[in-house]
Amino acid sequence: MDINDNTPQLTLMGVTYGLQALCLIVVGARLHTRLRITRQAGADDWLILAAAGASVGFTVFVGICVANGVGRHQILLSMDELSRISRAAWISAMMNIIGAMFVRTSILVFFLRLFPSYGVRLVAIVLAVLSTGYGIAAFFSVLLQCLPIGSPGPKCIDRALFYRSISIISMILDFAIILTPIPPLWNAMLPWRAKLSVILVFAVGLIPCIASVFRVILAVEGGDEDRNCEESIIRATRYAPRSDKSLNRSDSLAIQITWAAAELQMAIICASGNKAGSAGVFNIAITTSTTTFADQQNVSKVDRSDGEPEEDFLELK
Repeated sequence: MDINDNTPQLTLMGVTYGLQALCLIVVGARLHTRLRITRQAGADDWLILAAAGASVGFTVFVGICVANGVGRHQILLSMDELSRISRAAWISAMMNIIGAMFVRTSILVFFLRLFPSYGVRLVAIVLAVLSTGYGIAAFFSVLLQCLPIGSPGPKCIDRALFYRSISIISMILDFAIILTPIPPLWNAMLPWRAKLSVILVFAVGLIPCIASVFRVILAVEGGDEDRNCEESIIRATRYAPRSDKSLNRSDSLAIQITWAAAELQMAIICASGNKAGSAGVFNIAITTSTTTFADQQNVSKVDRSDGEPEEDFLELK
């Protein structure tokens, strides 16, 4: 094992900083469009802005971890550096939870604006309540996981089980949200090509779901010492012999934070880009469907002299 290999640290920096920059660009473009061009900003836009703010906070504390050497072999790090990494990772975990909560809620509020169907709206409302409740509960669970707060003292919850549990719950919520619009889109009165186009736009949201799956794999299959960011580095600080080259929990922590960054920031990017894309493709699909339906039925030209053209309405079931 090469103790001078800092590949995990470089990967963490590249993923986190690169995606954060792209995240701010995409969210900025979305807000510019909604505020200056269409002038139709809604609650979902402000929620995605809050998510971007939480992502910035997450990136700041990841930067503190990097500055103190996360991703480098633990035997190269001092006890003070390991302690600072532990504290920064703990705070970044809370920022990640809050950011994910705002992203999920933003997507679900967008569904409420897009779909008139009672069934879809009911599912979106239920998922929004669950996502918000879960986000608040997870945030305070991380905050109060040890007493006194922020200390690796003896009064701590089973953090291996806790982080494994919230990773699985997050993955389930992500997939439930992605699947919510599929049935009404599939049942819509649209040509199959138009349906496929709209569904593919929404399917972009599977990208952060993939990152979520990898986080679950890390949480479930990792060793007892490496199942969560916070505990692994605390164990390195307090219990593990730092001279043991086979133990490198700083490396493990960097990998876990990398997947956490990919999940949060890709979710924000996909949610922001998906809104414009889905609305645009949805409108094109409806226009195409209306034209096709009219051609198939040999509908004659609409008399526009009275200023009230007839329309064929397409409804989502």
